[in-house]
Amino acid sequence: MISFSVFSIYYFLLMTFQCHPISHFWTRFGLPVGPPGTCISPTVIVDSTYTHGVLSALADWTLGTMPIFLVWNLQMNTRTKVSVALILALGAV
Repeated sequence: MISFSVFSIYYFLLMTFQCHPISHFWTRFGLPVGPPGTCISPTVIVDSTYTHGVLSALADWTLGTMPIFLVWNLQMNTRTKVSVALILALGAV
């Protein structure tokens, strides 16, 4: 979770500051043409987006399956264990 949080902060900053000046992102293709500026390579944006998506899916699956392992060794009957695990796993939805 710490690595996902750190990467999410990086991704947020990357999306926010991908162009210099920041207003160049909105004015580079439209009229009126804004002040001149530069943006980082679209390849970096695409690669970071795919990486963030993979890490997000991994974190979701981890947090969704964690209740199964938490309930596994509890001293209760199997039916109750399954019910508790399913209720806790609803948080993933």
